Parts: sequence; structure tokens; C-alpha cells
Amino acid sequence: MDTIWGCDTVHMDEIAEKLVEKAEQLIELFRLLRSASDAAEWIGPDAEAHRARTGAVATEGTDLCGILRELSRQLDEESSQQTTASQADAGTNPLVAVRADITDLLPVPLRDKVAGANPFAGGGSGDEPATTSRWGLPLSPEFRPFPEVDPGFRAPLPEKPSWFPDITFPGGMPGIGGPFASQDPFGRHDLPEGEEYDLSQDALDNGTTVRQEVLGHVPGASEAQQLMGLHDLKGRFLDGAEETLVEHGYESLVPAVDLARVGQSGTSLLIGENSTIGQAADGLDMMVANAGQTTVEVSDAVGNGDLDAAIRAGERGIYRNFEGLGTIATASPLWELPDVGGDMAGHAADAIEPFSPASAEPLRSVEASAHDLGDQVTGVKDGLLDSERWYDARRSAAPLPWDPK
Repeated sequence: MDTIWGCDTVHMDEIAEKLVEKAEQLIELFRLLRSASDAAEWIGPDAEAHRARTGAVATEGTDLCGILRELSRQLDEESSQQTTASQADAGTNPLVAVRADITDLLPVPLRDKVAGANPFAGGGSGDEPATTSRWGLPLSPEFRPFPEVDPGFRAPLPEKPSWFPDITFPGGMPGIGGPFASQDPFGRHDLPEGEEYDLSQDALDNGTTVRQEVLGHVPGASEAQQLMGLHDLKGRFLDGAEETLVEHGYESLVPAVDLARVGQSGTSLLIGENSTIGQAADGLDMMVANAGQTTVEVSDAVGNGDLDAAIRAGERGIYRNFEGLGTIATASPLWELPDVGGDMAGHAADAIEPFSPASAEPLRSVEASAHDLGDQVTGVKDGLLDSERWYDARRSAAPLPWDPK
């Protein structure tokens, strides 16, 4: 078990800590929401009904925060298990484990030239870990495969020698010489006129229709789709209600709709578009749409006698299919937790701002912070699942005869 693969436990611990922190903030926000509703100078049946709805939303939101705490606890347990599982076997040389100095993986003549240092410098002795490699480079404490997420892959980095090839893989992952030079990912490559990489909206709509029809006959999946449909219907109902109120001059009642949106956003993690089921459904829609669009593209190219275009279309379909599979495999509400928390804080702020602007200010702050964190989290996921980047990388690193000249 000399080669060890697994997740980055430091990042897992950070996410677990963030979950607890944000859950505590949301609990406090719900408390403020309930207090602001109770303190509003408003009496009568409408006021009592409004306070009852506010209390129900605050209770539901607080319960959701309990789920966040439980997810944090599970992450903490997974991190501890990963740390235990990733410990090197007794007697394992730390320079050949995953957390080893990357230069040890290079051929001897190459690593000595790259280091440009005394080949006998550095290295540990006995049971003491080495602080520098045998070639004078500082050992990285952890292996982090994505420098764009964590730029501290190795510091300081020596300049790349002029004879070293410029090779970079998607997502900023280092290729040959990557650890020794900061390089940009491959850019987009243009396709011939009439060819597109992205799936068309018509294909995606057709994929959704086919998926709904097929899974509608599968026990369990049919009920899950119905729940998702009801959740989406409720969201559209709220949109229509707000539009109607504004059109008829009842803007003062819009905060009631905003309160309802708080719960709507929270339940999206369980049965809506942000849930595991919702994200997996998106992946299935993509795969069905890809099958249809790829078939049409290949058929059209063959009908026009363009074999190269047919092969290109087939290859694009393969990459898009893997993106769909990746979307299903990585489906989890954890990716969307920060953004959903920001949405809930924003809707709560919209609801209480007309009555208590001061109480809405901390909600706005939480909304902005949560969305900033959400942009980072979803950016990592989207970067990893962006199949077009991998397609462009293949075209740059290994051009094939059917690629456009």
C-alpha cells in the first residue's frame, strides 16, 4: 500500500467547520426573523396569520440547520477515517508515497537538471522526515492536485528551464514540468463552421421529456419525479403570486411571498433541483440529449460524405457522455449548500426589510458571504466536469488526423 489515493482531509475539515459556522449563523437569522415578526406593530387576523407562517418557516429553517450540523459531523468522521486509511504502511519510504516530493517521480538526469542544485543536498536521515529533497527543493507537506484551487503546490518555485516543454492539463494540473512553472490551462479551440460542442436547448428539452416518460414507469423513481415536479410547481406559483401582487399594487404583501421562498429554497436540497435526485436527473437529461444530438450530427456528416466531421461528432459525444456520467456520480446537495444558504438569507432579508431595515443588514452580509463561497465550490465542480476542456486538451496535446487544420 505504498501508493495512497484519497481526498484532501484538510479541505474536508474546512468544509465541515464552514457548515457548522453557517448553520449557527442561519439559526441566529431565523431567530432574528421570528423576533422581527413578533415585534412588528401590526394587529388583526392577517397579522396573526403572518406571524404563524413566519414561525413555521423559522422552525423549518432551524430544523434544516440541524441537517447541516449532521452533515458536518459525517464529514468530520469521513475525514478521520480517510486520515487513518491514508497512513503509510510501516517502513514505507515517504518519498514514494503520494505525499512525496514530485521531483522523485522524474528520471534522474531530468530531475537533477531541473533542480539545478547539488544532487546530494537535503534529505532526511533515520526516523526524522526530510525538509528538503535530495535535489535541494523544499518538500511539499501535502499533495494537492489542483493548483488553481490551492496555488500553494510548492513555494518557492524555480524558473522553468528554457528547454523544458510547455505542457499543461485541464484545470491547471501539472504535466511534464508542471510543478516547476505556472502555466495556464488550454484555451478553447474553434470548431469548423456548423459544428457546436454544447448541447442545444431543444436536445436538452427532449432529454428531459424522455427521462420523465421512462422513469415514470419505474417504482420509486416515479414518486421522486412527482416530488420534484411539485417543488417546481410551487416555485412557479410563488413567482406568479409575486407578479400578480405587484401588478395590482399590493407590493406591501410581497414580503409574505419572500417568507415562503425561504422554505422553498431549503427544500430544494431535499426534493428540488439542488438535491441529489435533481442533480442526477440533470445528468440523465444530458446523457439522453447527447445521444440524440450525437446521432443526428454523425448522420448528417455521413450523409454529406464528410467522414472527418462524423468522427469529430462521435468524439464530442463521448466526452459529453462522460460529463453526464460525472454529473450523476458527483450528485450531492453539499455542492449547493452555500448558495442555498445565501438564497435563504436573501429571501429572509427581503421579507423583514420593509419592517426592520436594520435587522435585514446582517442577513444581506450572510447572503453575500454564502454566495461567494458557493461560487468557489461550484466553480471547482464545474471545472472538473467541463468535458469541453478535456476535449480541447486532447486536441492540443495529441492532434489527430480528423481535427480541423
